[in-house]
Amino acid sequence: MKRTLTLFILILLSIFGFEVQAQIQVFGTDGLMDQPTTWGASSDVLKSFKGKEKVVHLKRNQIAYGGVLFDTYLTFDFSKSNTVSFEAYYPTPSKKLDEYTLMFGVRVKGDQGEHQVLHKFAVKSFDEWEKYTFTIDPDEGIDYQSVVLIMQPGSKNGEGDGLEMYLTNVEIPGILSDDIKVNITTNAEGNQILLQKYTSPNIVSKLKKPVFKVIKNGYKVLEIASVEADESQVKIHLKSTVGPNDDIKLSFEKGGIFDEKGHALKYFKYQEVKNVVPVTYDVYTDFGLGDKYLKGRYSGYRAQLLTVNDPKYQNGKVLQVKSTEQKSSAVLFQLTQPIDITKEKKFKLKVYVPSPKDGVDKVKLDLCFRQDQKADNQLVKQEVISRFDKWVELVYDFNGEQPEQKIYNSICISFNPDPMSEYNKQLSFYLKELQGPIKTIN
Repeated sequence: MKRTLTLFILILLSIFGFEVQAQIQVFGTDGLMDQPTTWGASSDVLKSFKGKEKVVHLKRNQIAYGGVLFDTYLTFDFSKSNTVSFEAYYPTPSKKLDEYTLMFGVRVKGDQGEHQVLHKFAVKSFDEWEKYTFTIDPDEGIDYQSVVLIMQPGSKNGEGDGLEMYLTNVEIPGILSDDIKVNITTNAEGNQILLQKYTSPNIVSKLKKPVFKVIKNGYKVLEIASVEADESQVKIHLKSTVGPNDDIKLSFEKGGIFDEKGHALKYFKYQEVKNVVPVTYDVYTDFGLGDKYLKGRYSGYRAQLLTVNDPKYQNGKVLQVKSTEQKSSAVLFQLTQPIDITKEKKFKLKVYVPSPKDGVDKVKLDLCFRQDQKADNQLVKQEVISRFDKWVELVYDFNGEQPEQKIYNSICISFNPDPMSEYNKQLSFYLKELQGPIKTIN
């Protein structure tokens, strides 16, 4: 079973016998995991949904106990607290049932159901975020490492098929481990790197000459002005400021950082730093009348292009892309100002997809950067759309990519229904507002 941890640094702090932090996030904005496992259901991880960031969209199918699993491979600590919780948004159901229920709890490992502790309960409400909190009574001496949620448990004869929900902020009381555990991020201003601990005991503020190395964009070593700590984090003050699209790596190779009980932060090399400096965006093209960096016009690949009124609001012009074959379709265009992927790494795109027919339940939309529309060395990022008849903002984040070249002067946006075999030609989608980092050259 594949596990995908976040780019946050997970270095563990011993908490045997000591008070722990109230909750640790297994999945969410600051969670231990990026991607859960599902069975009896399809799932997509969305950047945001209805005011929440990093959300699992879950859609049930025919299996009686289908759901989602967060298998952390880390042992949960219930010694000081036994509360688990999550937040869920349950849309108005597509079918009428006598009751709508969920089951939530913990198990030893993802594929081991023995000793699991689960609670069955009714859905609180529809079409709004609700927080669910439960008390777990774990078996003594059992190492619980997974969180599980089941939709419509025990469903038969397809009664759970098609039911949907959105899930985020899955939390447990703590993690058992022997060493200091921290997340590593920049601050919003870009002049500090923060090592933020998850659990107690507190960090000792007097550090023993810790030696850090900060590397920007793979080669440049940044000078450090000073290092300080309080009980919850270590702050590395930089002499220069990093930008929102910089790749930052951190190494810790000498000296010591300790907690009040003498546990140390382990040494590490070239760990990813989560860059939280906000991007200032510019609209490259609105696909209607405002085309700041568009060179020439759009062209379609297996597609017919039309400039039409906004299908939702009727208050502006947008681009309609109609497929002409029972294959993927695309819109292509050139840029007057090229994209330097070492500096411009995060992009937004608004997409409207009418409800598809013939069994299509999701659509993949690829954003491809090319040089002179040659696909040989193109850089591709894919996002999945499973919400239809509304404008959806997709975020394409190219941080961490290792492209074969750094400069691109053309874009391909490719539309791929899933499953491809289930749709007919003339499936359409609409585009507006491709945004990217503001350019210094106009």
